[in-house]
Amino acid sequence: MPETVASFCNACRTQSRKVSTLSRYAETVVKNPGNVVGWVPDRTGVVRLGITRDGPRTGVIYRENGQAKWRTMPPPDGARSVNALGFSHDGKQILVAAENEQKRRAIYYHDLETGKLSEAIASHAQFDIIPERGAPGIDGVSLAGVVTSDLAEDIIGIRYITDGPTSLWFDPGFAALQEALDGLLKGTVNLIISRSRDEKRFLVLAFSDRNPGSYYLLDLKGAKPSLLRLGDRYEKFPVDAMVPMYPVKYPARDGETIHGYLTLPPGGKKTGLPFVIMPHGGPFVRDTWKFDP
Repeated sequence: MPETVASFCNACRTQSRKVSTLSRYAETVVKNPGNVVGWVPDRTGVVRLGITRDGPRTGVIYRENGQAKWRTMPPPDGARSVNALGFSHDGKQILVAAENEQKRRAIYYHDLETGKLSEAIASHAQFDIIPERGAPGIDGVSLAGVVTSDLAEDIIGIRYITDGPTSLWFDPGFAALQEALDGLLKGTVNLIISRSRDEKRFLVLAFSDRNPGSYYLLDLKGAKPSLLRLGDRYEKFPVDAMVPMYPVKYPARDGETIHGYLTLPPGGKKTGLPFVIMPHGGPFVRDTWKFDP
């Protein structure tokens, strides 16, 4: 583990700070010009992106290196509702989420020199890959975002939510690892949430609509791979007593499809039941298939 780790908080409205996890020494890296609501470092830890907000409008400021002046990033040609996610491994392009022609938010590379977007890296016909705001999470882990690897020097996957949380892996090794985990831990969403630098040890969070979640350590370093259960989010929680959340959808009066989740009381009866609607907040919020306390 490095002696100092750059830590950047989206909620910090005043400055970006670097904090040592060993000595607790902290220093200010970037001061806020006044309207930045989030900072993004490149892979070397240099803060090179600032997410700005003026009323309902969001924007991006960026710089080429730690000494360069901040500049406003022009929106890509023809793109609407663009959100910056981070840098490519070489630091020359920015990963963004932007609306496509189907008005779904997809993932692209934005070339700062040409101002153009690449072909979509990931998209879905019915769902936003990355929501504009308010990405759901579990235990501090976002369920929608890009996964990168220093070993591969590239994007290796994307977490996103359709009827439930899922992971799309571009890297064949991680795709095989996910398949193996799902075979061992059945009935749960199995997120690889952290890993060692050599990508031989992995921290896994397994959860479901009935299970608040358990942590596992997957170790590939030994002669034989091992999966060790580390502990549960809620100790001795009665998972078997919980009832499922069923993804449902139905047409609205204007023809649009409304998605939701249905929970039935125990006992087996599915018709003639009292019906309670629990709408979520909005307009950029959604419920998610996971345990809800």
